[in-house]
Amino acid sequence: MLDRRLTLQSQNFNPEIVRGDIEAMSDEMFDIFLKGVEQAHKDKIEAERLAEVERLAEIERKAEADRLAEIERLATIEAERIAKEQTEKEAEIERLKQAENLEAERKENERLRAELEAKEAEKLEAERLAKIEAKKAAKAPVKEKLNLWVDGFSIGSPVGLKHETATEIQNKFEAFKQWAKKEIEKV
Repeated sequence: MLDRRLTLQSQNFNPEIVRGDIEAMSDEMFDIFLKGVEQAHKDKIEAERLAEVERLAEIERKAEADRLAEIERLATIEAERIAKEQTEKEAEIERLKQAENLEAERKENERLRAELEAKEAEKLEAERLAKIEAKKAAKAPVKEKLNLWVDGFSIGSPVGLKHETATEIQNKFEAFKQWAKKEIEKV
């Protein structure tokens, strides 16, 4: 029974132990052998435990590395988004500045064009007035001569006659002179 218990006990630690090998051992040898088998079994369990701890640590390191890589990837994406946003803002500011410059340029061109048109119109008006004055000046000798001629008209009334027909003729003659003066002014 002792042999059987010992065999079962030793087989718990190492199932490859053959019963015949154990039965041929002395008690002392068996104790040493059993302690060695027990120690080998404990070492194997410890090695398995350490391997499991190392495996879990490796999984944890990989998970941490993956987490850090994801954080870095997301940070890169965010940095790129911010850089793109900044570039777009700068482009928009530049576009607005160019639009303002174009608008200012357009207004300045309009102002200059209006100024030029006003000067041109002023010049044309001055030329027109100069032509009118030149015509008036050219006609002045004619007007003076005509005025002198009309002023030279005279009609006397018959001596000693005071008749209403004579007065009417005299009035019509004066009206004719006034009409003639108006016509001379039109020249």
